[in-house]
Amino acid sequence: MSWIAIAVMAAALQTGRLVVQKILTGSLSTVGATAVRFFFAVPFALLAVLLLVPEGLFTTAVSEPRVLLFAAAGALAQILGTALQLSLFGDRNFAVATAFAKTETVQAIGLSALVLGEWVSLSAAGAIVLGFAGVMLLSLGGTGWRTLRPGPELTRGLLSGTAFAGAAVGFRGAALAVPAGSAFERALVVVLLATVVQSLSLLFWLLLRQPTQLLAIARSWAPGVAVGAFGASASLGWFWAMALERAPLVRAVGQVEMLFAVLIAVFWFREQVRVHELLGMGLLVISILFIGIFA
Repeated sequence: MSWIAIAVMAAALQTGRLVVQKILTGSLSTVGATAVRFFFAVPFALLAVLLLVPEGLFTTAVSEPRVLLFAAAGALAQILGTALQLSLFGDRNFAVATAFAKTETVQAIGLSALVLGEWVSLSAAGAIVLGFAGVMLLSLGGTGWRTLRPGPELTRGLLSGTAFAGAAVGFRGAALAVPAGSAFERALVVVLLATVVQSLSLLFWLLLRQPTQLLAIARSWAPGVAVGAFGASASLGWFWAMALERAPLVRAVGQVEMLFAVLIAVFWFREQVRVHELLGMGLLVISILFIGIFA
């Protein structure tokens, strides 16, 4: 299967996970709702590894320091990026916080070159920037641009994008460091390692800061299982695609999730599409087509 098709599938699954996870925000704190994504994903990731990954491959992978280092770095960077993005919600609107986080696609170009020595062509980089412009239009529209001014919020937003870019590079590095197996099998191994690291980190944080949330999470097991299934499947899609192709290109194609979000708003919530959203969707589609050509 093409890495582009896998990335689009991952974006669709991630959109589904966000829709289901939104149900939990009324009964859980922000961190609690975030933790559900990882807590309930671990059983799915573990079952997939037990059924689909040869025992010798998993043992070999976890004995490789580079695999563990890249997987843990990617997992923690993803948590940091999420925390920074969530911290913006109290200062700026959701659209602006989302736009800041989406700088990851542009920043991933430099981080991928610096950490993994992987470069993209100028044509591919131009396509990535074009897609980022489309995302900015979808996120900010006409009035949101006025909120983009220097300040601590902008710094945190850019750092959020850096953390998400670092997560993508870390997961790509972990998949490449697994010494054997197909791209699919290597992706499964990294999904399990990253999800375990993220679950343990958030469990420790909740025990220290919000212990009552653990009981609330247990009570929310039904939607939590759905979130875990969507989350584990989406992560597998991302990691599988990044085992096949460079992180900046995969994450750039993954921005199609913004298009899915607009379509859900139109066909589910009956919202009207505005001109800037049509322009943003057009740029995003053209960007993905160009990436497919130039990659």
